[in-house]
Amino acid sequence: MKKETLISIIIPAYNVEKTISKCLDSILNQTHNDLEIIIIDDGSVDTTFEICNKYSSKDKRVNVFKIKNHGVSFARNLGLSKSTGNYICFIDSDDIVHPQFCELLYKNIIKKDIDMASCNYQLINCYEISELTKKIEVNRTEIIKKDEIIRALFDKYKGFIYNKIYKKSTINDNKIQFQENVAMCEDLLFNYAYLSYCNSVAYIPDSMYYYCQSSNSSSNNIKNKKWFSCLEVYRTLYDNSFKYNPRVKDLILINFIYMIYEAKFRCKILKLDDKKVFSKYLIDAEKIIKYNYKKLLLSHNIKLKQKIKLMLLVLFGSSVYKIIYKKRRW
Repeated sequence: MKKETLISIIIPAYNVEKTISKCLDSILNQTHNDLEIIIIDDGSVDTTFEICNKYSSKDKRVNVFKIKNHGVSFARNLGLSKSTGNYICFIDSDDIVHPQFCELLYKNIIKKDIDMASCNYQLINCYEISELTKKIEVNRTEIIKKDEIIRALFDKYKGFIYNKIYKKSTINDNKIQFQENVAMCEDLLFNYAYLSYCNSVAYIPDSMYYYCQSSNSSSNNIKNKKWFSCLEVYRTLYDNSFKYNPRVKDLILINFIYMIYEAKFRCKILKLDDKKVFSKYLIDAEKIIKYNYKKLLLSHNIKLKQKIKLMLLVLFGSSVYKIIYKKRRW
């Protein structure tokens, strides 16, 4: 196995006995064979660890580490420290990937001056059986240059980490890690840090990552207080928006305002004082909305759909999210 072609796949796992086998089967069936699969069992109390060990005993590429529960960011950082490949992929333990996922991401990132490659993704039901037999012929890969990289993070390839491949050298040289005190949106902050050192990235519009959509996920759980750490992430992006062009600034700002209104709604449900919550994260919510929403409505950098959502929030307040979460069946 040549290190220059070796991809380290990092999988945090916590009580996923129902889904981990499908996830690992899809990874072991990759057309790119030079893989090391690092599973960090983050204190599971079901049979997750035993299932992973069975895979490890059958395939030397699978490495399993059992730790006490510290959270997904700690698990990913530990996985990074144990990885030996030149390239890194992160996959969630209840998701599956297309057989060409690693191959096509790898082929794109090794192109000249490409610092990261990303693909499209598809939402699936957690327990459905997906047929992944269709061969993908990539001929529409888009190269995104430096000025547009951060904008695309909010638009095209999103802030997720699971549909991407990274250079280990970029992560190590710039000491990029997941912030372990951030419980939600930690992947967005990681990508923001990583992309700050990128000159160009590749985007493949084909869906090669299949994301398990669950009404029980932490982001959908309206009563999960850990969600509020998202405010710290978006405040960080907002505070650093001066570094970027007007298109990027507007996208960061409108997403930050969406997050503020959602936080207001969650505070109502949980009977929390939203002013105290915003104060904790050093956010002057009313000032941010008051001095920016009109500018965003007139901005050519914002899509009509985004403007409509902003108008509804300004007119009707955070109650707009009641409709959104009913659709998610919380």
